[in-house]
Amino acid sequence: MLGEDPCPDESTRQAVYDLASRHRLLGLPRRGGGMAFPAFQLDAGIGRPYDVVPAVLNAFAIAGVDPYSVAAWLATAQDQIDGGSPAVLRADPATASKVQAAAERTAARREPQTPPPSADSCRRLIRLRQLSLTSWPRRRRFGLTGRRGTT
Repeated sequence: MLGEDPCPDESTRQAVYDLASRHRLLGLPRRGGGMAFPAFQLDAGIGRPYDVVPAVLNAFAIAGVDPYSVAAWLATAQDQIDGGSPAVLRADPATASKVQAAAERTAARREPQTPPPSADSCRRLIRLRQLSLTSWPRRRRFGLTGRRGTT
């Protein structure tokens, strides 16, 4: 991985963060702030991301996959591409299309994220739990029973 500050020049640093925000470069948020950029996505010869990286990142971004899961997928051997790791196969133009297709298939299988419950639904659930924990006389007054089917 590249360090927290991979580019000493401010304009270059901004360009790297811009690439990450547009899903053209994988950026991993760090706990203390800033981002880390895995080196396996960059062509060392020209210092730019491999051509297949934006397509892979875009497929996972549409599915809502977090960056750390994408990094793990890229670094893990995939049966869909003959047991090779996408991070290793990305440079070969012949396998780049296989990597892209595997990313799209994996992202399509991912289940959509369910939104967190609203505050109103949480309040209703808490109220229902409070009713079920009330004392026996109060439960009887509201027509609630101690056993199923009896009053």
